[in-house]
Amino acid sequence: MKKFSKFALFLALSESILSGNLDFNTLKSDFTQVVLSEGKTLTYTGNFIADTSHAFWHYEKPNVKNIYFSGSNAIIIEPALEQVIQTSLKQTPDLSAILRSAKQISDEIYSAEFDGIKYKIKLKNGLPSQVTYKDKLENDVTFTLKNAVKNEPIKDNKIFTPIIPANFDIVTN
Repeated sequence: MKKFSKFALFLALSESILSGNLDFNTLKSDFTQVVLSEGKTLTYTGNFIADTSHAFWHYEKPNVKNIYFSGSNAIIIEPALEQVIQTSLKQTPDLSAILRSAKQISDEIYSAEFDGIKYKIKLKNGLPSQVTYKDKLENDVTFTLKNAVKNEPIKDNKIFTPIIPANFDIVTN
C-alpha cells in the first residue's frame, strides 16, 4: 500500500471544520477513515476533539495512536511502538485557508481545491459528515464522522496536552 500524508488530512479536517463557511468554535466526533490504495483498503477508527487552535485525535483501530495538534506542531504517541514523533507542519500547505474558502455546491455539499487536490465536504444537519479526496499518491480517502457535536464547551483543556511516558523513544522530524 502506498504511503499517504495523514498529517495533511488531520490538518485539513481539523481546521476546515473550525473555520470559514464551516464555522465552529469546537467540534468533537467519532470517525472512520478508509484509505483505498492499489485495490487494498485500510480502515481506521477513533474520535477527535478540536477547538480553534488545538486538536486531539485518538485512533482506536487498527492500532492505538494519539495525535496532538497545536499550531503548526504535531506530537504522535504510538504506545505499541513505545514511540513519540514530534514534527512541525510548516512544510504542510495552509489547508485551513483553502478550506476556509470552500465553495458551497448545494445545501449540504462544499468543495475545496488546493495544489491539485479536490476535497468534497458533505454536511448532515449542518455538521460535517464526510470528507473525500484523492491524494497525490492516488489513494482514495473517505473520512466519515458520526455523533458530531459542535460548540460544546471543552470540559478540560488538558486533553490537548500530550503525556509522554518516560520510557518512550522520541523521534523529531
